Order: sequence, then C-alpha cells, then structure tokens
Amino acid sequence: MTAAEALAAAGIAPVNLMDKEGLAIVNRTAVSAGVASLAIWETHQLPVLAQLLNCMDVEALCGTDESFVPFLARVWPHPGQIDCSNNIYRFLESSKLVYRNDGKSGDLFRQDRYSIRTTFLWLSPLLEDLFLVYQQVEIEVNSVTDNPIIDRESG
Repeated sequence: MTAAEALAAAGIAPVNLMDKEGLAIVNRTAVSAGVASLAIWETHQLPVLAQLLNCMDVEALCGTDESFVPFLARVWPHPGQIDCSNNIYRFLESSKLVYRNDGKSGDLFRQDRYSIRTTFLWLSPLLEDLFLVYQQVEIEVNSVTDNPIIDRESG
C-alpha cells in the first residue's frame, strides 16, 4: 500500500509542505532538542524530590530547620545552594515535627546529622548544572537551525 492509499483509507488529507518544511520535519537538531526538552523536564523533578525527602528526614528525626535559614545561604552565595536551602526552609516552615530554637532553652545552634544538614551543599551543583542545561536547550529550541537561512527582510 502506498502512502497516498494509506492516507485515503484512514480518511486523512495529505499535507502539502512549503519550501524547506520537509527538511525541518526530519532535521535531527529539532528531534534532539525535543528529546532533550523532555529529558530535562523529567530530570528537574528529581532534585525537588530529593529536597522533599530531606525534609522528611528532618521531620522523622525531629531535627531542626536552622541549617537552612536564609542567612546561611546568603553568606555562601552559590545560586544552587541559595535555591535549595530556601526551598528546604520553606518546605519545613509549617512543619509541626521540626525543632525550633526559640532562644529560651540556652541553645545557640543545634546541628542535625551531617548528611541531613548539608543536603543543599551536595545538591546545589546539580541544580546549577540543570539550570545551565535548561538555558542551553531553551536557546536551541528557539533558534533557527536549517540551512540555508534566508533573511526575507534584507533579501
């Protein structure tokens, strides 16, 4: 069966492509950028999950949110650390299971287990890398990649 017969049998009208549209459909750059976009979307969910799981660890151990206060993120201002620390702090904001130092008990600063209180340190490079990849793929998806490129305004 030919393509024309298959389209007719399915009741689908054939599409008439304009100049260079056929090439654009099969161009590997567009396909690669589309696949990369889907991969980035799915990958962005993993750091959020890791941050939420860290919050669950803090709650399960009746830990503190003091390791994630905005001040600490500001004095060591890597963008990924700031985002991650702020996210965890906000996620724990309404928790009833977190120890909060009110200053009355004499505690100056209480530290949780190292692996819990340093999540924003090891997760931040991943966040920064994902943001960079996102920017690069966004540029690629919104760019012209066919050849030759024709400027209709200047001829």
